[in-house]
Amino acid sequence: MASFKGYDLIVVGSGFAGSFATLSFLETCKREGKQGRVALVEVGKDGERCGASRWTMAYLRLDKNLDFDKDWVKEMRRVSNGVADEDYCEKLRNEAPITAKFCEERGVKFVHHDEPNVLLEFDTDQHFVFPDGGGVAIITKMMEHIKGYPNAEVHWETEAIKLLQDEQGKIRGLKVRKNDGLLHDLLAPDVVLACGGFEGNQEMLARYIGRDTHKLPLIAPGIKHNKGAGLRMALEVGAGTAGSFDGMHCELVDTRAKKPDAVIWGHNYGIVVNNECERFYDEGQRHLFATFEMIALHCWKDHNQSCFFVTDDPIMQRFKGSWVYETTDIPPEKAETIEELAGKLGIDPAALKKTVDEYNAAVNDKPFDLMKLDGKRTNGLKVDKTNWAAKIEKGPFYGYPMTANLTFTYGGVKTDLDGRVLSTADVPIPGLWGAGEMTGLFYNEYPPATSCLRSMTWGRLEGEAIAKNLGQERKTGVAQQVKDHVLLFPFYPFIKDTRVLHPHSVSMDTLYSSLRGDRLITIYVGRDPQPISIQEALLCNTAEYFKNLLTNGHFKESQTGVVSFPEDDVESWKLVVYWAMHRTLPEAVDVVSCCKAWYLGDKYMMPAFQDEAMYAILNEVLDTVMTDDGFVDLFAATLPETKPRQLLAEMLIDLVVHDGILKWSDLPEVQSQQNHMASIMAAMDDLKQAGHSRSRGDLRDAEGRDGKPLWMRYMVGNGPKEAVGWYWHHDRDEWRLASH
Repeated sequence: MASFKGYDLIVVGSGFAGSFATLSFLETCKREGKQGRVALVEVGKDGERCGASRWTMAYLRLDKNLDFDKDWVKEMRRVSNGVADEDYCEKLRNEAPITAKFCEERGVKFVHHDEPNVLLEFDTDQHFVFPDGGGVAIITKMMEHIKGYPNAEVHWETEAIKLLQDEQGKIRGLKVRKNDGLLHDLLAPDVVLACGGFEGNQEMLARYIGRDTHKLPLIAPGIKHNKGAGLRMALEVGAGTAGSFDGMHCELVDTRAKKPDAVIWGHNYGIVVNNECERFYDEGQRHLFATFEMIALHCWKDHNQSCFFVTDDPIMQRFKGSWVYETTDIPPEKAETIEELAGKLGIDPAALKKTVDEYNAAVNDKPFDLMKLDGKRTNGLKVDKTNWAAKIEKGPFYGYPMTANLTFTYGGVKTDLDGRVLSTADVPIPGLWGAGEMTGLFYNEYPPATSCLRSMTWGRLEGEAIAKNLGQERKTGVAQQVKDHVLLFPFYPFIKDTRVLHPHSVSMDTLYSSLRGDRLITIYVGRDPQPISIQEALLCNTAEYFKNLLTNGHFKESQTGVVSFPEDDVESWKLVVYWAMHRTLPEAVDVVSCCKAWYLGDKYMMPAFQDEAMYAILNEVLDTVMTDDGFVDLFAATLPETKPRQLLAEMLIDLVVHDGILKWSDLPEVQSQQNHMASIMAAMDDLKQAGHSRSRGDLRDAEGRDGKPLWMRYMVGNGPKEAVGWYWHHDRDEWRLASH
């Protein structure tokens, strides 16, 4: 059976966007009775937590009913200064609840959290949702379902290199590099790019964001795989862009932590100082989720990637056991005095004491209220704190050393509301889709708890849309495809039949008329970008294999009319197509090509084609004018335990044993190969069993013990056409196998 690398869909990336696109495609195909094949391409290793999705806590901006924050569109308008695509934002608001239910229906358990101490900017009644077990729990469930489908293949340790297009610019697949370093072509009419941003690519970070991006650690190890491959490939084929390319989402994490994603969330409820013990940011200007990104960016850009959070016992007791300070795996530094705490944090004790004293002295008398922007602030400081400015005066005192970590980049490809990648002229690129963080949306700031949702949502929508469209463009006949300028393969000059020929060798009107009523099958062979085209009926008549492949509705080829044989020999396929039309092989074909063609016929169980190939081989090797060196070269070119090898082995025996033209010592390249000698010994036994021990010339006349001509021993079917025996061709001065 052939090894296929042809699919209906290729998805690049196995995170939220990629896994949802893959599973949604598979489930939709199943519901609609389609057998679409999908390849999920992932550069990481099987079992590795690659990408960002498997590391995040995946906080989701949803209420108790899994409805999305109604104010999010307005918030996006505010932070982007009206630049963000509001139609896209509206669609996310409407589709997010469906995505959440999609997760639950596939076994994901959500934790519903009512937040008692942190004022949320969300319009969700102080509620948000996250998966029990974090993002990896969602991915695990999706991948479990995907693995249950026989029409899905996951290509681990496979790097996406280049998008493949036809001459009209339609996507036709993906060039990939496997872990052996070799390049392969995966073919499909649709590709979903879902492989994240360019967080793991220092060159792209420096180019788009600027200096010192190399100082930004990645918030999780799996993000190292996010090299911007999807963005690069899309730009190469003319994709437009969206999102601010100089923007990125960062978070403050505990520098001591051993675990990834060890975020210190609660900067609002104390003070944050730099290495000189100076405050540099208004910790209370807005809600926690509205400011945790911007303070991290200031730390990276202006304060040498180092800052410290300081607070006192009432705050730590209020948030004890909460996600606000206990996402890290290491307890905070703790001391009875501010000076002692500074020593544990590695900063100047006197300078920190001075900053805390000045801060406390500047705090007003308004009541402290965590559940609103309370106006409890400082006045007169270089950087005032405008809300939640509680005094830091009741020990013990607590602190965390922090640094900014990179989470994801903003810049990406531009898509329409369906997820189709748009060109620089805002025209969809046929067959190209984008989902997740490699699609651009955010400008200036990131309103949080939405990136995971939008990745899952557009993955789900795109997989479903591609599956529903599967086969819709393949229901036209050959004639319509020719009218639409289907590329026909430029065959050998000896092809005379107008059913398959180069477009320029006959008028398109004539070709259109001759093909009316039949479907044109497009065949991609090896790495040749030019397809071979043949009528469906002709190809189905060559072998039962192709008939099942193209007429059985369970296979995607029957719906697409596109077949891929990446491991086959293109020259051999040309001979198959010629034979399918003429039921013979061209006289100009050489014997080595016939041997290769014979193997192709064996692979797809085409005995009649194999016999035609063997007919040509016999006419060559039994030709009295063929050189003896030619036998040796042909022998080495054949495969063990096949009819061509058997024939050549017997011919060599004849040259050595009967004719005495060659000696075994003349054949070092044959003697040195164990399988060569095994073939010769087997051939000698076969000759004895067949009742033949004379020279090769007797094959033209002799019969075996079964009464059949000896040359029929090399056939796998009924022989070529109606072969009747050998005759002397006086014009060519050689023996030929005659047939009616």
